[in-house]
Parts: sequence; C-alpha cells; structure tokens
Amino acid sequence: MHPTLFDLQLGNRLLALDADGLCITLGALAGLLVSLRLARALALPAVALRDLGLELLLVGVLGARLLFVAVHLEGYVASCDTALASGGAALIACTRALWLWEGGMYFQGGLIAALAWLAVRARRGNIGALRLADVFAPGLALGHVFARVGCFLAGCCYGRPTDGPLGLRFPDESAAFQALYQRGLLSPSAESTPPLHAVQLYDAGGHLILFLALFAVARRRGTTGLGLALYLGGHALLQLTLLPFRADGRAGGFALGLSAQQASALLCFAAAAALMWQVRAHRDPVAP
Repeated sequence: MHPTLFDLQLGNRLLALDADGLCITLGALAGLLVSLRLARALALPAVALRDLGLELLLVGVLGARLLFVAVHLEGYVASCDTALASGGAALIACTRALWLWEGGMYFQGGLIAALAWLAVRARRGNIGALRLADVFAPGLALGHVFARVGCFLAGCCYGRPTDGPLGLRFPDESAAFQALYQRGLLSPSAESTPPLHAVQLYDAGGHLILFLALFAVARRRGTTGLGLALYLGGHALLQLTLLPFRADGRAGGFALGLSAQQASALLCFAAAAALMWQVRAHRDPVAP
C-alpha cells in the first residue's frame, strides 16, 4: 500500500502525488471514455455527451463534498471559531470546507447531485434522462473500481480485523494504521495494523462485475432505464453485503436504528425497484 506515489519539489513547496487522487482521476477518465463509446454504439451525440460527462464529474465532486461538509459541519464551524478567537489566519481556517486536497467526500452526495443535474440537462435536449443515465451507468461503476483501488492504496475505508487468509496488514503511513493508533488499538512500537479485511478490493471486484453486466445491457435496445436500475440495485447489494466486514459498518446512529450506509443502500434498492417496475411496464421496443 502506497498512499503517496512520489513527492515533487516545486521551488520551496513539496507536492505529494496521492495514489487515491490519481486513481479517482483515472477512474473518471475511464468512465467517460466508456460512455463515449456507448454513445457511438447507440447513435447518441458523442460531443454533447462528452461535455455532459465533464459537467456530471464536476457536479458529482461538489455534491460528494457538500454532503461530507454537511455531516461534519460542527467540526468545520468549531475550527473557524477557534481561529477567530485566537486571532490567527481566520480567513484561511474558515475556508477548510473548500480544501478538497484534504479529502472527505461521500459518494451518495455525488450520486444524488449528478442524477439531479442529468435530469435538468436532459430536459433541454431531445434525449430522455433514463437513456442518458443508462449510458453513464457503466462508466460510473468502472470509476468506482478505480476509486476503491485508490482507497486500498491509501488504507482508508478499511475493514475489520480477521484471522482468515484474506487479511492484509497496512503500514504505518496508511490511513488505517493512523486511525487505529489514534483510537489506542495499536501499541507505540507497532509497524503495521493487524490483518484486516481488504473490503476496498472486495468492493472493487464487485463493481468490476457490475460494470461488465451494465456494459452488456447498455448495448441492448428497448431497455431504457434498465441500466440505471441495475446499477442502483447492484451498488446497494454490494454495500449491504460488505457492511459486516467494514470497520465502520455498525448499525445505528442515523435513523430507525440504521447506519447511514444501510439507509442509503435501502434507498438505492427502493429506487431500483421503482425503475424496474417502470421498465417492465413501459418497455420501449424501438428506442435505440
């Protein structure tokens, strides 16, 4: 695991190239290329889809960041108040919510924002929102594969300890080691974590299978909305399946005794079921 691939010296500043950020960037580009290929196969306007894909990427990042900031708003406000009280660089401290390089995004926020923007943009053109969503769904699943590999390299989103053969140790520079050390679960002399479930790689493998299925479905005719429904249902199933192996997979703390992950997965299932009903009831045999 290598959270930082290499450091680059620019003048007096030392810039680090994070593996997580690189994987997310590569995933976004790979997903966009897949969508453009599907656009050609389905005779959709590739140039317009390229521009829309870039818009969705930007909106998705903003949505994911906004949800993270909203959940952790108390901490950002406290940081700003402390800076104001100490008379330090208050302006800089009060803009921490904008510091994307620090990390901190919730995928659910990005998905909601991207789907909402796609619906708005679809109304301005002659292509239905569900057809557009079907084209972008495989790329979204592929991007998730890259992102989870980045999580593995960084050591974030780590799993529970395990004595099984699939357990992996994370080094002292990883996010997993730092989190466990701060919680007092590692001794000062520890050089790595105990064996942990590599849930990041489990998730990446599951989304790779989902991508292959979605890519095949997206090339079929008369299945408008099916790709998005399969993506939402498959993603939700993966999240619920992996929760018992995640270190943050405990139930409770959100609503009705559910964790935030469980609640979001169940909402995805409900949306997928509604879309599947619509696909079956309004199958379009002539739509390209």
